[in-house]
Amino acid sequence: MVDGLLLIDKAAGPTSHDVVNSVRRALGQKRVGHAGTLDPAATGLLILLLGKATRLAPWLQAAGKVYEGTIRVGRATATGDGQGEITGESPGDIDEERIKTAARSLIGEIAQVPPAYSAVKVNGKPSYAAARKGGQVELKARRVVIDEFRVDKIESGDYPLISFRVSCSSGTYIRALAVDLGAKLSRPAHLASLRRLEAGKFSISQSLRVQDFSDLTEAQRRRHILPMREGLEALEVFPRIEQLTAIRDGVAFEAPADGSSPLESGDSGEMIVKIVDPRSGELFGLGKLLNFVMDSREAVVKPFLVLTSG
Repeated sequence: MVDGLLLIDKAAGPTSHDVVNSVRRALGQKRVGHAGTLDPAATGLLILLLGKATRLAPWLQAAGKVYEGTIRVGRATATGDGQGEITGESPGDIDEERIKTAARSLIGEIAQVPPAYSAVKVNGKPSYAAARKGGQVELKARRVVIDEFRVDKIESGDYPLISFRVSCSSGTYIRALAVDLGAKLSRPAHLASLRRLEAGKFSISQSLRVQDFSDLTEAQRRRHILPMREGLEALEVFPRIEQLTAIRDGVAFEAPADGSSPLESGDSGEMIVKIVDPRSGELFGLGKLLNFVMDSREAVVKPFLVLTSG
């Protein structure tokens, strides 16, 4: 079984799960997942997780994203993108500065209602399942952060087309952002196209198309698979704890009390940490810091993901 990360430049059309299945067939292994869905119509960076790297999915999915795309103003659709049925129109040109001002007003922490046609669960089922049957879907607003919403180009006309770049937190729906921009302009709007450029530390420049990957020989494919170490290093939110010797899966050890552990972080209870060699800085894996309480420096680290090289 192959362990590691594979960066794919997804084409428009297939679902993210379709891409996963293509790589499963190419590698001859079932254990393949991804770190963040792209809609079928969207293109760009899709991080696939192979073998043991699938255990990194919850944290890699939480990384910030960067997108570019286009928004069509003057026309609403049922899905919030160009694939859905048109549900309303209000043609008319819009002043460029007004559009840029509206985009700037959406920068920062905002409350965003996910699209009805999304994978958000309602009563245990994806909301799109109810929406496709014509049911009423009411989703709660969630807090997301828009770090950048830059308008790069505007094609004027009755249905202006806005080219943009967005940097945002995990969980942001760009389709919803397009609708929100339209609301700021008092006009219907939808997402016309979308391409993911970055996810955390990973970039579209590192990726290849899934068909190109499938056409490679086994030896060539392995050169495109990033070692799991790179996925672990990308998890910058976790503190580091030092261990002098390599670790084995499931073998716990006492956390050092010499200042090299994160015991003074102010947290209590269970904490996830990176386990590193203090001499070389080599990363061994991830562990859970257990039995940690504020008034005691005693704790145990239990590894739960270990690199095979260490």
